[in-house]
Amino acid sequence: MHYHLVVRAEHSSAAPPAHGRVRAPATLRLCATLALAAAFALAIAYAWTRCPWWDEGLFSDVALNFRNTAHLRSSLLAPNSYVNLPAPDRATYWQFPAYLIGLGAWLRIVPVSIYSVRLFSVLWGGVFVVSWFVFVRAFSRNESLSLLAAVAVGFDYSVISAASDGRMDMMCAALGMAALALYAKWRVSPHTRTALLTGLCAAASLFSHPMGLVMNACLLALVLCDWRKLHWRFALSAVIPYVVFGIAWTLYILQDPPLFLAQMKAISGYRVGGILFTLRSMLRDLPDRYLHFYFAPRGGLHRLKIFIPLFGLAGLLMLVGNQQWRAQPLVRRLILMLAVAFLGVAAVDDMKFPYYLVYVMPMLAALGATSLYQTFSSRSALRYVAASLGLAFLGANAADCLYYIHRNDFANEYRPAVATIRQLRQPGDIIMGPSELGYAFGFQLPLIDDCYLGYHSGIKPRLYVMYSSCNPPPGDKQPWIWSREQLAANYREMYRNPAYTIYLRNSLLPAH
Repeated sequence: MHYHLVVRAEHSSAAPPAHGRVRAPATLRLCATLALAAAFALAIAYAWTRCPWWDEGLFSDVALNFRNTAHLRSSLLAPNSYVNLPAPDRATYWQFPAYLIGLGAWLRIVPVSIYSVRLFSVLWGGVFVVSWFVFVRAFSRNESLSLLAAVAVGFDYSVISAASDGRMDMMCAALGMAALALYAKWRVSPHTRTALLTGLCAAASLFSHPMGLVMNACLLALVLCDWRKLHWRFALSAVIPYVVFGIAWTLYILQDPPLFLAQMKAISGYRVGGILFTLRSMLRDLPDRYLHFYFAPRGGLHRLKIFIPLFGLAGLLMLVGNQQWRAQPLVRRLILMLAVAFLGVAAVDDMKFPYYLVYVMPMLAALGATSLYQTFSSRSALRYVAASLGLAFLGANAADCLYYIHRNDFANEYRPAVATIRQLRQPGDIIMGPSELGYAFGFQLPLIDDCYLGYHSGIKPRLYVMYSSCNPPPGDKQPWIWSREQLAANYREMYRNPAYTIYLRNSLLPAH
């Protein structure tokens, strides 16, 4: 039996004509296409020139094991060598599986390299931008506004950075945004299949990374806005994928419940606190994450970063300050999503990592694009302010990307370190260093990822590579203290750059 949903017309100062969407002029479509192509080119260039780092190697290691053995585990990461994580070589319970499985499947059809891993993220970046276009068009019925929003989102530095990074953030955000776009389309043309796809994308986002909670919270907020209009079949269809993912995850956990509990305890020990801890973290999120990243004193082109949030913040103020604009369905929902995402990221991540900006800043960019469109369509006196901020926003994002592309840390940091290791290495040597070295030496022995210099394993490598992600463990600091003492007493520094320091064991001491 088919069912119907009646959606009441919502007031809009720029309501579309009765026959459907307002199409964009051909010139605007051409300019938007060129702008998005430029953003895509920046993401590709950034992916080819940024230095590989620990997370990329760590997750690629697990994905390759899934590709080769259909099992999620680490080949490089030594037990207890990261936040006292037990037995990562047996199973990976400390990370959600969707990205690792997806990347493993991707690596079955492409060569294994850092470029292939990052290309996977670039493609998800394309899904993210297209989803934003669909979302804005569904609520505004205006193609010109949708194109402006897509360009603003595609050019945002947080999006380009996530799309060029071999982490799961771009996939997680893209799946969440795809769920939001599908729901927006479903409101206009309800169908059980669309509801099922909405739930599938949202559940996949959730099982890619805990930040999927933020995208799911945004979806829930939009659903609650329409709760009087929803049919029970929508909820049932959307919930089915969550149930399927949950059953699959539970079956995997049941293979070794004690190890699951041990790994979750280890990984949450430094990320999860009580209610007061979470509240303090949320209160500190604005200065410690956003103000530090965008407004901290910097020199050169980095000074332009302030225009990235200013474009969206000024747009938000313009939209809120105009009664007709803020009454529009799109504007109300963008503001709601921004509030939910800001609070959600602050609650989930107490470490203030900048790569989680991709879950918040695109919403601010979309608000800036919406205000730019509204000021020009109404011939507001503010249109020149909005246009100037828009140009500054595009320039600041491009300048930041071009700075890192020109710096080319891949060629100037990673490759020289790899060349030095190859020069120093002798047959039979074990290399103790970060997982991203697996792209050069293979994700297997002789490479071991152990920040603490064999404290738990007893292995004494001849070559040790120190990297920026190697830090004292939470709780017991003895492994760190011991390893630094051993490093000072028994090793000598052979090479250093901003990313890596390479040590060689003293020749008079026996090698492992």
